[in-house]
Amino acid sequence: MARMVAQHARWIRHPYALSRAINKIQKARKALSVSNGKFLQDDGIAKFTGLPLAKIKSASKFMRIVGSVDEKVGDCSGAKYLEVLPDTSIKTPEEMVLRQHMMKDIHDMLNGLGSRERQVMILRYRLKDFQPMSLNT
Repeated sequence: MARMVAQHARWIRHPYALSRAINKIQKARKALSVSNGKFLQDDGIAKFTGLPLAKIKSASKFMRIVGSVDEKVGDCSGAKYLEVLPDTSIKTPEEMVLRQHMMKDIHDMLNGLGSRERQVMILRYRLKDFQPMSLNT
């Protein structure tokens, strides 16, 4: 069952043995932090789990730190990560102006072509509504 979850739960998959090692490391860190009250280094985890230190270091590279966007950024500020993170879906004014100038330059060049060649270029390179088409559709 764990193998099935490891194969289908992530967009980026890694080998099952690595997934087992990551789970073992996470359980060891949780158990040792509860009993000792402090976070152990890789060599302490290697002794606890019986895994080689090289395996622990390579598995640690693939471990994810999951956090909430609703967590507060700092101790004293009331801002949340969601409020601080930039919205990458919105184009900057510079990008919008550059795109407009580029489209104007392209259409100026297309006006030098015949009507059929212009239509082929517009449809082929999605210059009208940015959807690929052909002359037949």
